[in-house]
Amino acid sequence: HGINHPSKFGEATHIGFALDIPSIGVAKNPFYGISDYKKINRKKGEKTPIKKNKQTLGYAIVVTDNCKPVFTSVGYNVNLSTALKVVLRSSIDHRQPEPLFLADHYSRAKLKIKKV
Repeated sequence: HGINHPSKFGEATHIGFALDIPSIGVAKNPFYGISDYKKINRKKGEKTPIKKNKQTLGYAIVVTDNCKPVFTSVGYNVNLSTALKVVLRSSIDHRQPEPLFLADHYSRAKLKIKKV
């Protein structure tokens, strides 16, 4: 998560700030704020805001047709509009953007090997 975090400083924000690079918070599950994401039309590009105290913290956005949305927020040194465009454009045919999908599957495969 980026600013969509109780401290407004989630992991994406922390890493972006520490390395002074743009970052975007993307998560598969809601963590903070209020959203009508369960009512969202599951078509690519559909989105609904995530709000807390009338402030928009991010969006639940569908990146692939017929999939649940991902929860996107600003991390560091990027605006929300750009964050949403990057998330949509980096999504191929998975629920997650491709870089996150690959990292998730690679790390899970490594953990599985260590358990054997």
